[in-house]
Amino acid sequence: MAESLATGDRVVVTGKLVERSFTATQGQRAGQEIRRHEIVIDEIGVSLRYATARPTKARRNGELHVVEDDENA
Repeated sequence: MAESLATGDRVVVTGKLVERSFTATQGQRAGQEIRRHEIVIDEIGVSLRYATARPTKARRNGELHVVEDDENA
């Protein structure tokens, strides 16, 4: 995925939004409850809203295979 993206590119993410809370034991917020929200990502892909893409399929040995368009379909 990193080869397909650059800083600032739009992505589409599917997954779960989870909330974690804990009590700080050190620092200025020691003794206070801290809440954090995190995304547990199941899938991520390049957004095609302002871009185009050429699908590729990863083989088991790590090589990429380009999926060609079938112009006769």
